[in-house]
Amino acid sequence: MSEINNQLTDLLLQIEAELRRQELWEVTMPSSAALMNTTPFCADTLHFNQWLQWLFVPRMKMILEQALPLPQQCDIHTYVELQCHGDCGTLLQLIKRFDELVVRGAAAERETKVRH
Repeated sequence: MSEINNQLTDLLLQIEAELRRQELWEVTMPSSAALMNTTPFCADTLHFNQWLQWLFVPRMKMILEQALPLPQQCDIHTYVELQCHGDCGTLLQLIKRFDELVVRGAAAERETKVRH
């Protein structure tokens, strides 16, 4: 696993911990219909914290664990910032860092493929 992937894995754990600290982590999973929504971020069926918990974090963990290619772009910070109410400063900082690392990691993956 690359250093960027290790950092991304660590950031996912920190995002989860921050969601728990802010009491935004839920015990009950939303309905499958809510999770299968095709609207970006499932915005019309899930709150931002639900989307992070039930879709984003698990998908990113799977990508990292299976060493799949990173998304070419990641800009969830903007979405969370618009949706976040209250003290989300630390969460926003973690997500912004995650966005930046995904883009950097995807660029590094492209560079590696070009060299080979």
